[in-house]
Amino acid sequence: MSVVDAVTGASAATGSTIILRGAAFQDSVVLTEDAPYVQWEDSARAGAYAIVVRKLGYHDWSQSGVRIEGGRCHVPSPTRVIALLQPQ
Repeated sequence: MSVVDAVTGASAATGSTIILRGAAFQDSVVLTEDAPYVQWEDSARAGAYAIVVRKLGYHDWSQSGVRIEGGRCHVPSPTRVIALLQPQ
């Protein structure tokens, strides 16, 4: 997924906390660089998830119903999510 400043279009990934929640799985990661994608690799099972992105100085961003495919260890998911963060 990508984390982007909705006003400037620049990456806002550094310092963002991304939370992934599903029926039987929850994980979070704090990004330390402006990497465009986060992969949960084979940790997350196939299914629908809710994603929340939090970053100081921005409103929280969330999206539910994000589908993740299973059995794709070390292969990027075809699902692309762009979190457009709105400054506070």
